[in-house]
Amino acid sequence: MARSIHGIASFFLIMAFVFTGMAASFLVSSAAGFVYLVSSIIAPTAVIVFYCAKCPGKKRCIHVVPGFLACGIDKNATPYTAFEYAVTGLAFAALVVIPQRALIANRPLFFLFWIFACATVLDLYFIVCRSCFNVFCPMKKICANSHS
Repeated sequence: MARSIHGIASFFLIMAFVFTGMAASFLVSSAAGFVYLVSSIIAPTAVIVFYCAKCPGKKRCIHVVPGFLACGIDKNATPYTAFEYAVTGLAFAALVVIPQRALIANRPLFFLFWIFACATVLDLYFIVCRSCFNVFCPMKKICANSHS
């Protein structure tokens, strides 16, 4: 149960840094805000379709919401391909990189964004990834090997 709480917390932390980036983007211009809004819809959808849907533990997903959504996609639990890693990496990179220009123009939101992003990474690394059921995930392996 405690691990699910961290999974849900990391999910909300991701949403927090995305909304912070979106706020900064909309403060710069409607176009910048719209680009990030669309990116913030496409990126998690791509992660769920190309990564979460192949997870062998999606029915017990610690993040809860992505696992629930991934259960609706019928894919076999097999090791990930280079393409699936690339799509997932680019999706996460888009969520972080796209709003940076707008965030740099607004220091309070810049710092808030990075506080949420760093808190997400720490929660994922130290708690969520170590408890995950995805035997194919490289983060699961990295976290497991770093804990001696």
